Amino acid sequence: MLRDPHGFRVEVVHGIAEVESQPFGSSAPVNHPFEARRVNDPVRPRRPAVSVARLGHLVTEVPNFRAAYGWYTAHFGLIPTDV
Repeated sequence: MLRDPHGFRVEVVHGIAEVESQPFGSSAPVNHPFEARRVNDPVRPRRPAVSVARLGHLVTEVPNFRAAYGWYTAHFGLIPTDV
């Protein structure tokens, strides 16, 4: 765990073993106003592994932009845009 110059906690995960891609499952039957295909059979969403490719966007409001800019570019190579 890291802390940026303004005390925000920054957690970075790297090097976790990759898992096999999870296929999309078939959808459960849907109930309609005049036809109940699924009675007393709740649908529980699966919790597949999270797929993250990169950090694409970060927004933060801080009192000292230059300190945050220096820290995030030095630690993560982030490039500020729309500043």
